[in-house]
Amino acid sequence: MPGCCWACSLVKNRIIIEEMSAVALQLIKELMSTEVRPALLQGLVALLRPSRKEHFKTKPQILDDPDVPQMTGSLPAFIQQAACAKAIGTLARESTELCEELIQLRVIHHLLFVMGNKEHTESQRQASLAVEYFVSLFPVVEEQVRTTIGDKLFQMLMENAEILYMKLDSVQVEILISNQVNIPGITEVTE
Repeated sequence: MPGCCWACSLVKNRIIIEEMSAVALQLIKELMSTEVRPALLQGLVALLRPSRKEHFKTKPQILDDPDVPQMTGSLPAFIQQAACAKAIGTLARESTELCEELIQLRVIHHLLFVMGNKEHTESQRQASLAVEYFVSLFPVVEEQVRTTIGDKLFQMLMENAEILYMKLDSVQVEILISNQVNIPGITEVTE
């Protein structure tokens, strides 16, 4: 029955991670009204793209088990990436001003990159949901994202961002991870 214990452990760990993420998100929300806001936003955006060193960090011992699917990246970095994408999406929904600050930090470029992370579906899902929100709010973001990823992929995003990660082919993944989108100054908002 070791497989059952392993599965139970994964479920417990996921619950703990979700609870910790909720607490962290609440703290981040509270810090948005302080002088650390710019540094915090920069940090969130930077964590969307783990460093090569972080990406290839030593894996937890459980992942060396031949019965566990192999990953080439660092699971903790991917969990952190998903949490940052979720935090950015949540924060964006609370303030247009904050959205503009994030856009100036090239958050769209980084979120599109995360959408192409085939190694962690929760990262892809959270990034897709965040991009969908930014696109719906700012016409210039909509235009730049559509131009960068193409009409077909853009339509797939807008039809169902929640499950986009399940429909991506290898060419679309490459488009996302190699994107060079850069949104100019924001002046127009769709409410």
